[in-house]
Amino acid sequence: MKSKMEVAESVNAASDRSFPGETTTYAKALLPKTVTGMLRGSREPISPTAVPVVFGKVSRTLIFVIALLAGAMPACGGGGSSAKPMLTPVGEAGSSCGAGAAQSGTLISIADGKLQGKVAGKTREFLGIPFAKPPMGELRFMPPAPADVWTGTRDATAFGPTCEQGTLLLGSGAMLDEDCLSINVFTPEEDITKPLPVMVWIYGGGYTSGGSSQYDGQALSEFGHVLLVTFNYRVGALGFLNHAALDAIRPGAPSGNDGIRDQQLALRWVKDNIPAFGGDPCNVTVFGESAGGSSTCIHLISPGSRDLANHLIIESGPCGNPPYNRTRESLTGTSNMLVADLCANESDVVACLRSKSAKDITGWGSNMGLLGPSWMPSIDGPGGVIPDTPKNLIPAGNYNHGEFIIGANKNEMGAFAKLGLGPSIKTTADLESSLDNMFGAGSAMVKELYHPASDAEASTQYLYMQSDIVFRCPSRQIARWAADAGSTVYLYSFEQGTAYHGDDVPYVFGPGGVNSSGSVGLGSSTPDPMLVQTIQHYWARFAAAGDPNGDGTPNWPTYKSMTDGYAVLVAPPSASNGFSSSRCDFWAAHDDLVQLAIAKLGIPK
Repeated sequence: MKSKMEVAESVNAASDRSFPGETTTYAKALLPKTVTGMLRGSREPISPTAVPVVFGKVSRTLIFVIALLAGAMPACGGGGSSAKPMLTPVGEAGSSCGAGAAQSGTLISIADGKLQGKVAGKTREFLGIPFAKPPMGELRFMPPAPADVWTGTRDATAFGPTCEQGTLLLGSGAMLDEDCLSINVFTPEEDITKPLPVMVWIYGGGYTSGGSSQYDGQALSEFGHVLLVTFNYRVGALGFLNHAALDAIRPGAPSGNDGIRDQQLALRWVKDNIPAFGGDPCNVTVFGESAGGSSTCIHLISPGSRDLANHLIIESGPCGNPPYNRTRESLTGTSNMLVADLCANESDVVACLRSKSAKDITGWGSNMGLLGPSWMPSIDGPGGVIPDTPKNLIPAGNYNHGEFIIGANKNEMGAFAKLGLGPSIKTTADLESSLDNMFGAGSAMVKELYHPASDAEASTQYLYMQSDIVFRCPSRQIARWAADAGSTVYLYSFEQGTAYHGDDVPYVFGPGGVNSSGSVGLGSSTPDPMLVQTIQHYWARFAAAGDPNGDGTPNWPTYKSMTDGYAVLVAPPSASNGFSSSRCDFWAAHDDLVQLAIAKLGIPK
C-alpha cells in the first residue's frame, strides 16, 4: 500500500478512440471490459486553490429550485502545467497503473485502518467511512483535512450522518450532523481479479440540501460490473460562505468554496484507497445530476482536478451561463447579510461564527421565501478555485480535455411548474404577455420560436423556453466548445415520460436506487425497465472505456458542431441530429435576450 505522501505522476496525452458502427439490438445486459492501470494520487490535503467553482447561485426564485430538486477532471497524475491539460488516458503506457491488490470479503484494511462492511445481494457495501476530519470547531469554514487513522476495526455497515442543512426538500431522512464528511463504496461480492472501473456519484440539491444516503449503488454496480462510490460534501453556508475575516486566517485559500474542496478530497481518497475494494484508480468516472452535474462540470474546468478522474457525465448541470456560475462579489453580498444578522457589532467575526450552532448557520434566512437563501460556488479569479468562466476557459483550451457525456431533459422546468413556481400560463394570451414582459421589443422573435398551436400548449411552450435557456442550450454550448477544442463528447436529450428535472436519475440507479424521501416525484413514477438497462449500459460502458457504445446498444454518435448529433434517451433510444438547433442557435446569437430572461428570473450574476 502506497504512503499518504505519494503523489501521482503527470500524464498529459489522450488516446484516440474508435467507435463501433450503429446497431439495432436493444441491449438488456452489460459486462464491460475492464481496463487495468492505476496511478496513485496524493493523500495530502487538497491545495486550497486547486478547486474551481462554476455553479451560479439563485436567490428566492423559480430558478433556485432547479438544482435543489434533483437530488472532476484530468490526468491520473497532477504534474506540471500545460496549455491544454489532459485527462489521463485509461491504461496509458508508461504509467504506474496496476499497483495494489483487491481484498476479498467484508473485512478489509485501508491506509486509515480496518473496515467491517456487509453484503447486500451480490454487492459488498462499505458505508459511512470518514474521508476528512469533522469540519467543526476550529475547522468550521476551513478547507477539509484528511481523516485521522483509527485503531481497531471500524463498523462500515450504515451510512454516516447527512451534512447539516436548512432545506430538507431532498433530505434522505438521515440524521443531520456537522460531522458528515463520509464516503460509501459499493463493489461486487465475487473475488475481483482485474481492477474494476470506478464511478463516483455527486448528489444534487442546489448546494443547500441532499446527501449520499439518498442513493443505493447496488443495482448499478451489479448490472454494470463497476465499483460505485458516493460521498457527502458540505452544503449551504457551511460549505459556501465567504468573508474577508475568514480569508485573513486562511491565506492562499479564499473562503467560499469549501463544499467543492470536500469533493476534491473525497476524489483523492478514491485515488488512494479504491484498489483495496477492487477498483482501478486510473479509470475513474465522476458523474452527477443538477448541482451534482454542475459540480462535475466544475471538475471539467478545474486546474486542481487534473489527476482526479478520467471521464465525466454531466446530467442537467451545465456550467456555461448563469445560474451555473456566479461572481465572488455576488456571493459575498449574501455572506455579509448572514454575518450582519448573526454577528452584528462583533469584533471577532470568525469566533462569533464558530460559536453559533450549526442550525443557527443553516437556518439563517428561512424567512426569505419558500426556499430561503441560496449558497453556491463562485468564480474567484486567477489563483482561486476557478480562474474564469467556462465561456472563456474552454474555447481557449484551458480545461481538462477528455471524454465526457453531457445532456439535459426535454422539459426540465416542468418540475418547477408542478411546485407552483413561476407564472401561471393557461392561454396563448398569457404566454404572449409573459414574453412581452420578459423580452420587451425582442419578444416578437421569441414568439416565433415558441408558438403554441392552441391554448392547451401555451404552458408547455413557456416551459420549453425556460428549459432551453437554463439547461438545454447551455449543455449544447459546453459540448460545442469542448468538441471544437478537440475533446470527444457525447450529448443526450432525456425524453422519457414527463422528462422533468430529475426524472433521469432513477434510470441511472434503477428502481429503488433513489430514496423515496429524497425524490420530489413530480414526474414519471415508473421507469421503463428496458430503458433503465440501456442507460445503465451506456453509463457503465462509458466508465469502462470512455465510449458508451458497444454490446448491442443503439449507436450513440460523438458530438459534432456541424450536425448537433445526440442520443435521444427514450424507450427505445435512437440517434438524432439537430439538438434543439434552431432554438439554441437563436439564444446563442441573442445573448442580450438571455440576459433579460436571467434578470427577470432573478438569477444573480
